[in-house]
Parts: sequence; structure tokens; C-alpha cells
Amino acid sequence: MSANSSSSPSRLEIVMSTYALAVFVVLWAGLLMTALFDLDWPDELWTGVGQLPIWAAVIVWVLFLPVLVALFLLQSSWPIGWQVLGFVVIAGWTLVALRSAAGLRGRSSSDAG
Repeated sequence: MSANSSSSPSRLEIVMSTYALAVFVVLWAGLLMTALFDLDWPDELWTGVGQLPIWAAVIVWVLFLPVLVALFLLQSSWPIGWQVLGFVVIAGWTLVALRSAAGLRGRSSSDAG
């Protein structure tokens, strides 16, 4: 009857979630900065990922899916409004995924008693 283990995240889960959030914040900030100030770099990054061997490309896509989807949106010919909407949706999805992976969703306080 270990209700306590399912009611709150472990210290490791919190540390890993915080670390993952920090990594993705840095990646998002870097992507946005390069998109604003160095317009050639996102093109080079997209080309570089496309030239990886298939096994390496799969690993990169799995590890950095939200950032690469945002890079895809940046490289697309979609209108700017759709690109911005895509960025917002992907960034929100990243935050929700990171919070739920660590079990940091709002839990009812009735489990504490």
C-alpha cells in the first residue's frame, strides 16, 4: 500500500524534469535567436540533419523532436501566422510533455492525508 509513491514525484523525477526543461529552454532560445539574427544558420542546421546517416537522423529526431518540428516550420513556406501558431503549439506541447513525464501535474491534496 504505497500510496505515497504514486502521489508525489520522486526527487530523481523532479531533477530529470527540471534538467530536461532547462535543456529545451536553451534549445528553444537558441533556435529563436538564430532565426532572428542569423538567417543562414537554421538552413545549415536543417541541411546538416538531413545529411546524417539514417540511424543518426532517427536518434536526433527522437531526442529533439519538438525543436526539429519548429525548425521544419521555420523552413516551410507557410505564412508567418501559421508558423507562429505552430511554434506556440509545439512549445506548449513540450512543456506539457515535460511536466507529465515527471508526474508534476496538479495532484489532489487529499492524497497527502
